[in-house]
Amino acid sequence: MARAASSYKLVRPKMVEEDVIKIRGGRHILQELMVSSYVPNDTFLVGRGTPGEPLGPLGLTPKFHESDYGPSMLLLTGPNYSGKSVYMKQVASIVYLAQVGSFVPAESAELGIIDKILVKSNTQDSVSQIQSTFMNDLQQLSFDLKQVTGHSLLLIDEFGKGTNENDGIGLACGVLEHLLNREDAPKVIAATHFHEILANGYLKPRPQLQLGHMEVRVHEEPGETEDQITYLYNFRLGRSDQSFGTICAAMNGISQAIVDRADEIASLSARGENLIAACAVLSAQETQALEDADRLAREFLSMDLSEACDIKLMGDRLEKLFDGSGAGS
Repeated sequence: MARAASSYKLVRPKMVEEDVIKIRGGRHILQELMVSSYVPNDTFLVGRGTPGEPLGPLGLTPKFHESDYGPSMLLLTGPNYSGKSVYMKQVASIVYLAQVGSFVPAESAELGIIDKILVKSNTQDSVSQIQSTFMNDLQQLSFDLKQVTGHSLLLIDEFGKGTNENDGIGLACGVLEHLLNREDAPKVIAATHFHEILANGYLKPRPQLQLGHMEVRVHEEPGETEDQITYLYNFRLGRSDQSFGTICAAMNGISQAIVDRADEIASLSARGENLIAACAVLSAQETQALEDADRLAREFLSMDLSEACDIKLMGDRLEKLFDGSGAGS
């Protein structure tokens, strides 16, 4: 640990009695070794390990609201690939390293004692498991909710996405509401793509809830789809309303025709238009194919198919018809 502290610019964390996680310039020590440049980020969470006990001023960085209590939950929204999961793991690894007596990858860290680090992460499918992915997610979270205390750190990564969207939104919102309303509220970092939770007011703003996202830069100029977004990996306060899923699809080799169609359907859905009617509209290519098929059917029905008809002549006519000559005489 001493060698790692010297080699990787780790600092000594300050362990305090308050139930707090306050990190400036935190880094993911493994991810940092895999990339040419790593963007450090701050974290500030306050648990309710001792209900009703106020905290003194914490000297917060301007990125966070200056409150003696501070948020117990950070809800992350925003694009795929923007760094949300890495950010969550970064916080957990810093807390863990501090708890075992190590220096930590950060500019500074002020940490209370954490009794548990609990995680609901993305479940990997396996043929050896009888349960579905969503069932595994539910079992993970059920265990976490039974074990969590006001001194715990709970990470929830995209819970609810394995089922019907409405059910998923309801379950995710219910879990977050429960954690916020607990008298001994734990410190929670959750990531979600269910923007409806906030847009429709299902989860009301309150001092205990902090919204955040990982910054991206969107380029409005026409160009290749995969070049329209730049990931900056900076943590910023406030919510992000877009996930840029179609851009991520283009970046991973999905054909441009599919991406364009997905953008079109997403745009129609966002405007509340009738998707059934929109999807029933034929393209110019489909219209031409339908007209050609109709012409062939009509010409075929007009042909003399009686037994008296010469078989060779019938064969010639069919060959001309399906070769596109359109001869029906």
